[in-house]
Amino acid sequence: MSADWLAESPGRKLALRYTKPHHIKTIAFGGRPGLQVLKSVTKADLEDRTIIIGVDLFFWDSTLPSADASIKALHELVKQTQELDIPLVLGEIPELIPERQPSLAVLNQALSKVSSIHGHCHLMLFNQLMHQILEDGHLHIRGRNYSIPDLVPDGLHLGEIAGEFLADRLLSAIAPPMLPS
Repeated sequence: MSADWLAESPGRKLALRYTKPHHIKTIAFGGRPGLQVLKSVTKADLEDRTIIIGVDLFFWDSTLPSADASIKALHELVKQTQELDIPLVLGEIPELIPERQPSLAVLNQALSKVSSIHGHCHLMLFNQLMHQILEDGHLHIRGRNYSIPDLVPDGLHLGEIAGEFLADRLLSAIAPPMLPS
């Protein structure tokens, strides 16, 4: 998440537990909707991958007035990863900028639907997690409570603590069926 801005993303943190940095490919353009990012992703970019982690790929799409093009891009990504038999992990979009995410609900519905239909596609429930943190006022990790500023120091990008926590959550979500042997 956050394309390794401020701290390594959960996907990178998890991947580094299993592989060397030069085997990890990050394709991200800060502040751009996933539909724009995916236009620059070729089939060759995907062919040698063992897993695709796009947990915040569609975050900025939620700020667009219409989700139609983003949903089309989502379906194309799911189709490509299915054809290549590559596991795909996406993330539910959290409401981080209220009143500025008009496509949030429809995108989360589309993400939920593709993950329930396609066995190779998994959805991390970030919006649900965010609501729980807001309700509790903290996230309890390894015996300690962390506030939102501890987790998201600049209000948008994950910090180290949140990155490690989500890497662990990502591992438990995809292991063992999706992890390469």
